[in-house]
Amino acid sequence: RCTEAKRAPPRSLRSLSAEGALGALRAAARALTAMGPFLETLLGGLMVGMLYSLIALGFVLIYKASGVFNFAQGALVFFAALTFVGLQETGLPFWLALPCAMLITAGAGALVGIPSLRLEGAYLALATLGLAESVRNFISGTEFLGAAVGFENIPPPYIGSWSLGNHRSYYYI
Repeated sequence: RCTEAKRAPPRSLRSLSAEGALGALRAAARALTAMGPFLETLLGGLMVGMLYSLIALGFVLIYKASGVFNFAQGALVFFAALTFVGLQETGLPFWLALPCAMLITAGAGALVGIPSLRLEGAYLALATLGLAESVRNFISGTEFLGAAVGFENIPPPYIGSWSLGNHRSYYYI
């Protein structure tokens, strides 16, 4: 008669798959940690590239619609960014300052855009160039928008209790 040696009972398939998944997650975390600077640079480059493509798309849409290159687009983006930071400096939370800055910039764009709808050709191009210079001068002389000095100690945005105060937190988003 053959006596069987007592073996440990077989582990369930679930516990094996859970351990395997946990091991795979640990290996992926080690690989991502080792590749962290590379992935951070890659994702940062992709985000900047997407931003540039959106700016280029804005230029193309305006040019195709009006036939004139809009020199004031960058000035209005600059105005929007500084308005947003200025609103944050007054104590408005990030997620409330963002739509407020959008509305203020849309109002400023409509304020200067509607009268310029009557212009065409070179006059429209000169009007957008003049607007760009006017916005630059306005921002340089307005303390609320940072004047020529800019802003310091801008509070970071939060998602719940998670602060987006450094580059690594943006990387994980």
